[in-house]
Amino acid sequence: MPFDVSWYDDAHTILRVRVHGKPTWDEYDTAMDIVSQRIAAVPHRVDMVLDDEVGMPRGNPMPHLKAALDKVAAHPNLGMSMAASANNVALFPSLMMETAGRLYGVDMKRYGRFVKSMDEAVAIIMADRAKEQGKPAQSD
Repeated sequence: MPFDVSWYDDAHTILRVRVHGKPTWDEYDTAMDIVSQRIAAVPHRVDMVLDDEVGMPRGNPMPHLKAALDKVAAHPNLGMSMAASANNVALFPSLMMETAGRLYGVDMKRYGRFVKSMDEAVAIIMADRAKEQGKPAQSD
């Protein structure tokens, strides 16, 4: 499957969804089901990063993005959700997510940010967690 859902860290606090190959929307929907199940399986905050190497599948993204937002954002322990892509493949998805965010009233700084790398995403997540706890973020 072109969507690999795995824990980024041993503490199971960051989910990484690696996108590669030629994904379809059905496979995306299945991946979001897995993400939802993994978030539901733990009691603590979980942040999610879509590590995108190839861009969006062909076809209309809006119903799939809406369903994913509804499914994943319904978990009270969801922290941040963002996409990371070093390539320009994220330009169209970022425009679609921004549009979906406006249409469906979603906080895009929390649930739809686009960054250039997994490392940048993790740094943003760690800074947000530190801010939540009232502590300065630690850098490695």
